Order: sequence, then structure tokens, then C-alpha cells
Amino acid sequence: MTTHSNQSHNNPKKPQKGQMANDALGDSSLSATQAMEKPLSMVSSPIIMTDSNNVVVFCNSCADDLFQRYESSFVSTVPGFQAHSIVGLNMSRIPQTTLNTDSSTPSMSDTYKSQVNLNGQVFTLLSTPLIEAGVHQGTLIEWIDDSQGHEADDVVSMFDSLNKVQGIIQFELDGTIITANSNFVGLTGYDLEEIKGQHHSMFVDEATKSSQEYKQFWERLASGEAISAEFKRIGKDGKEIWINASYNPVFDNNGKAYKVVKFATDITAEKAESVNNIRIRNSLDKAGANVIVTGPEFTIDYMNDSIQKMFKDAESQLKQDLPQFDANNLFGKSMDVFHVNPEHQRGLMENLTEPHTAEVVVGGIAFRIITTPIFDDAGDKIGTIMEWEDRTEINAAAEKAIENSRIKSSLDKAGANVIVTGPAFTIDYMNDSIKKMFKDAESQLKQDLPNFNANDLYGKSMDVFHANPAHQRGLMENLTE
Repeated sequence: MTTHSNQSHNNPKKPQKGQMANDALGDSSLSATQAMEKPLSMVSSPIIMTDSNNVVVFCNSCADDLFQRYESSFVSTVPGFQAHSIVGLNMSRIPQTTLNTDSSTPSMSDTYKSQVNLNGQVFTLLSTPLIEAGVHQGTLIEWIDDSQGHEADDVVSMFDSLNKVQGIIQFELDGTIITANSNFVGLTGYDLEEIKGQHHSMFVDEATKSSQEYKQFWERLASGEAISAEFKRIGKDGKEIWINASYNPVFDNNGKAYKVVKFATDITAEKAESVNNIRIRNSLDKAGANVIVTGPEFTIDYMNDSIQKMFKDAESQLKQDLPQFDANNLFGKSMDVFHVNPEHQRGLMENLTEPHTAEVVVGGIAFRIITTPIFDDAGDKIGTIMEWEDRTEINAAAEKAIENSRIKSSLDKAGANVIVTGPAFTIDYMNDSIKKMFKDAESQLKQDLPNFNANDLYGKSMDVFHANPAHQRGLMENLTE
């Protein structure tokens, strides 16, 4: 409680804290009003007391806090108002509007209601006359901050809204369950009577229950610390539940925590999907395929390790056609960075409803790109998966094979007798003409080469044709023209 001296009195002595301005009341009223001082100082509502002349002689600490908090509002209506000098203020300086609905004049002893409006800051005043021996000695006035009342209504409204959509459970500071709403008991699978009076540990596994961390969890809450996170909990019959929850200590008027309220949202399905996505991602990270995942706007959300390596290895070549390409700065970028004509490619991707395969050459590298759209359960496109394959060597080998096929076809029809060997001088090819010649001459060739077999020459060394293979090999190895 804070009290102040009446500056208009001749006696300059300031009342001590916890006392009233006694001389303002007069000796006849001193005992009655002074006896009220101690209980009024303990009241949690803002209370002031005036004398018979409507001058403030007492102000408890709650009222003192109120006047200091709204001092600027009072000053705008009551010039010269000072919160620290409320004792001594004549209440007639503060304009009030009587709110009593009864048109008759209240009796001298009736409590009456009035309102103070300070430029929009509204207070309701409950005034109770102090009567002793039939004489009006002063008035006891309780100040009600109407804005606080609206805030309380808002809190109740918000709590009701939360109660409809969230699981709510209340605990003693030691974790004993006080009560829970239907959403929470429905989430856990229990009935309310099965959990009331039980400890919160019924919702955690044995390892958590016996851990030091769990003990500290409740110690932190009891100390007044709020805790928010994702938690794994165990429901009835061992059902695993994941919740996004906040544990909120509730405080009394002295600022001491006396219980805990938890608000919980069921995220079990989301958690399962998240775990599944992590598994998929880990699999993709280790896969040999080169994979990109884009969002609905074709920004790069994910690249696996394989494709990141491919882009880094090929960066200098890709920059030949894409000068701004930066293999270390692709995440979050648009897929347009890969295209010389982004508008054309974007149009194709936007209209994609099924997997599409395309082959492009960028910086001399041939890519085969398989693009597959991703749709959610509602059928809306939420992204794409793109698999990139470097086909440069494969295409080159295929072209070489085609060319070799053409050469072979030509040699097969040639009249000349032709053999083609590899670097180790093994027979890789014989045209039709020479195969016929060897078969026709086989019996004669066997006179000098007893092991000669015209039907078993492919893959054999050219040594089969020489009585002195070492000499012939030396000649062939040194052949330059």
C-alpha cells in the first residue's frame, strides 16, 4: 500500500506508508476508518477512501499502481494530476457519470455506481458511503478498470475456442493430473476417470520416466518456466502418440506457480509422414540416380548427393552454355537456371500431368531428363521429381557402334579378304570373303598349321597363322604404316 500527504493541508507532515491522512478525517471518525486501513491494504482491488469533503485520504497499493499506470490518461482530463500525490486530491475534479438505473436518489448509505471516461480509458467506480452515528464521514471507492474486464472476457473466449480444437490437461506442480478436456482424453484413448489423480508419467515410456531429464522437466515447470516442443507420448494400450505441446505454469496473485496447463495438438500422422520422408530422403541420398525435387513454383527444394556431385564435376562445361551456372548455389533457385529458353521449358512443366522424357545437350553434355509431376490427395500439383542421366558416353558408344555396323556391313559385302584385330592382336572381325577362303583352304593350311580350325578363329590370337609367332608379333607391334 502507498499513501501520500494532502498537499492542501497546513500540516506538511507526510503520512507514513500504511497510514491514512488522519487529520483530514477528524477525531470523531478516526477509529472507524483507521480500523479499515489494514484489511483494505490487503485487498487485491484498487481502493481509495475519501473524507466527508470528498478529498482522498487513503490509497491502497493496487490503486496506487493503477493511477501510475494510467497517469497520462488522468492528466489529459485532470490538469496537474500526479499519480504520486493522489492523497489530497478532491474527487470532484474527476468528472463522473452516475450509472444507477434507479431514477430515485439513493439513500445516504447505499453503494452507488459511476463511470469515469478519460479519453476512452474507462473505469467503473463502486462507491460505498462510510456512515458513523448517522453522520457521513467519507466514502470507500473501488476502481474497476473496464479494459481489464474486456481482456478477461477475451481470455475466456480464447480459452473456449482452444478447448474446442486442442487437447487441454491440467496438472499439479508435481505432475499429478487434475482434469483434462474431451479432446485430450480422446487423443490418449483413456476415460477422464482413468487418468484423474494419476501422474503424468503414465504417458511416457519407462526410459523417460526414470531419467534425470524427466525429473528436471517437472522441476522447471514448478519453478515457473513454460516449456514448448514436440513430445512422444504413450496412450492407452501402448499406442504411440506425437504431440506439439506447450506446458504453461499458472500463477497466483503473488506470482507463485500453483498448477500447470498443457495445450496439445496431435501431430502423430505428420510425424509418421516426416519419418517416412526422412527414410525416402536417406535412400535418395545414397542412390546412384541423379535426383532433383522441385516445389510447385519449380524452385529446387532437394538434390541428392549424386546429382550434386555430377553438377560440380560438369560445372565448367555447363557454363559454356549457361554462364551464370553455379553448382554451389542451386538450392531455392528456379529450374530456369538450367535452360537457355526458360519460358518454353516452364510451359512444358506447368502442363505436365504424367512422366515426360526429354534429351538435351548443355555444354556438350547429353542429358536424358525424366520429369514426373507430384500431386496431393486433392489432385493439386505440389511439385516434380526429375531424374537426370548423363548419356554422353552412352550416346557416343552407340554412335560408334552404329558407325561400326555400317563399316562391317560394307566389309561383309566387299570382295577383299579382311581381318580386324584388337590391340592384343586377337581377331575381332572377319568378313565373309576371308571366312570362305579359310574354310576352302583349311586342309592345305593344316599341313603347316596342324591346329588350324577355320570355324574357331574369333577371339584367337593372330599367332595361329604363324609358325614363328614371336617374329611375326614383333613385326606387328612395331608397325606404323
